Amino acid sequence: MKRIKVLHLTSTPKGLGGAEKLLIDMADKYDPDLFDVSYCNIFSEDPVNGIFERSLRSKGVNVHSFSGKSIFSLPSLILRLRKLIVQNNIDILHSHLLHATIIGAAVASTIPSLKVAVTKHYTEDLVSDRKLLFFSINLQQNKLIVSWPSQISYAQS
Repeated sequence: MKRIKVLHLTSTPKGLGGAEKLLIDMADKYDPDLFDVSYCNIFSEDPVNGIFERSLRSKGVNVHSFSGKSIFSLPSLILRLRKLIVQNNIDILHSHLLHATIIGAAVASTIPSLKVAVTKHYTEDLVSDRKLLFFSINLQQNKLIVSWPSQISYAQS
């Protein structure tokens, strides 16, 4: 049986917050017979030695990290993320955090076969441009992911 390739996408410049700790804690909980899971962090201030990246690597998982500090980094980030997804035949893009969700939606809109999941680790109160957030999530609304506490399983559409 073909393993499902999942790419978790985050937008963490530095440090560890709740979303990052969750991803680190869950990194070794996937059934390796069913899933091939990797991680990509965008906007990283230290793509090689950042604490988030090092923590994930210590779990033995594949980690990609792209730096970017301004809006001028967006075209490059989008192209690099798209290339990563296509070259690795990713089946599911699971985005976490607001910037990752927006950039992930932009990339996913160019890859029709890609399934998308969004975990919101934020509230709309923190989002100043709700139209942009709605656009991002609306691009993905027909793609469903189910997560169980003891085991992770992805619904197939």
